[in-house]
Amino acid sequence: MENFIESLKKGEDTNRQFKEKINSIDKLAVEISAFANTNGGEIYLGVDDNAVIKGLSGDDIKRLNLWISNATSQKIEPLLFVQTKIVLSDEKKVMIITVPLGSNKPYSVNKSEFWVKNGADKRRASREELFRLMQSSNRLSCR
Repeated sequence: MENFIESLKKGEDTNRQFKEKINSIDKLAVEISAFANTNGGEIYLGVDDNAVIKGLSGDDIKRLNLWISNATSQKIEPLLFVQTKIVLSDEKKVMIITVPLGSNKPYSVNKSEFWVKNGADKRRASREELFRLMQSSNRLSCR
């Protein structure tokens, strides 16, 4: 795996997103589903857009763990499994969420929102993209 500091130096891209804070479970679910619908990737929580480590408190980590569990099992459909790890840098904690490339695309948030990554950003999936996502996971066949 790539070195944590090297990852920060590279900045945000299609497979890496920095978030200083996530203020709602829905925003977290959108970030996770966009990665799962595209190529997978990592979300660094406690890092601002300029790759400066701000860190997370113990309470932040407890809340985020609960939100991740609820987002992946209740907000995102179908069910999605992610991995988390805590990295310590200069006594500051950063949580990294590793989102796999989804095998049951498309993943929706709250049953109606479909998101994809577009470079370092995300956007709602178009009708054509939804069709391709379904085809890519063999959930739709053309006869």
